[in-house]
Amino acid sequence: MPTELEVVEEMPGYDAAAIAKLRFFVPRAVLTVGEHARLIVAAEDAAGTEVPGVAVRWSSSAPGTVSVDADGVVEALATGEARIIATAGTVSAELGVIASRVSVRAFGVHPSRASLCVGESARIEVDVTDHRGLSRDPRIVAWSSSDPSIARVTPDGRVTAIGHGQAKITAANGTLNASATVEVVPLVAANLTVSPPALTLEIGAAEQLKATVLSQRQTVMPDAVLRWQSSDPKIVWVDDAGAVRGVAAGVAKIRVSCGSFFATSTIRVPARRP
Repeated sequence: MPTELEVVEEMPGYDAAAIAKLRFFVPRAVLTVGEHARLIVAAEDAAGTEVPGVAVRWSSSAPGTVSVDADGVVEALATGEARIIATAGTVSAELGVIASRVSVRAFGVHPSRASLCVGESARIEVDVTDHRGLSRDPRIVAWSSSDPSIARVTPDGRVTAIGHGQAKITAANGTLNASATVEVVPLVAANLTVSPPALTLEIGAAEQLKATVLSQRQTVMPDAVLRWQSSDPKIVWVDDAGAVRGVAAGVAKIRVSCGSFFATSTIRVPARRP
């Protein structure tokens, strides 16, 4: 039976009944005997939204093999396996931990560099080998960001771009650590189209042209600054939002530009029939 180390009173500020699931950020873990690491769990409601400020009770099925304290710090004491149980309210989750005498020789991350735009995210993976050159995944890794205002990282290594600049994302396993450089770059226009590309417009009639700007990521940039111009406002008038109106018989081209990119729509205005 699991041996419960300590009961922590639930903190105010959240509804214990709202907790539907506890989730470990690793499915299982490997520790070298003598190694210790802190476990983190996420509490989620029925919709999958994280519930913050949740107090967790920790226990181990084999405390003589892998112990756990009231803060979720586990330590491998002897070779073998144990189940670490996290409980919040009436909800619990288990993590299988293997304690081994094989130590880590090399520890790294990939990719070592990443370029993201604000709002984008990417996963940083950990590479671990032992003295025989064998993969030792998964390990319990502590993640950190040198500047969370530029890039934030979750306990499972997912990085989200917050602001422009450069940040170092570090993964630590015991005394070993490795870092990846994440550069958050601005979205820039890479393509511009206008629709419809051609239009027949009666004198006095109005239509709305639509311009679409794509970024270097091939994503739509809805807030891109556009400039609209008519080759002959006496024939076709256009406003700052791309609305056109036929003024007199003839043909005019409407040009929309965003930085160095532009597109045109040809507008034909037929003469009024007598």
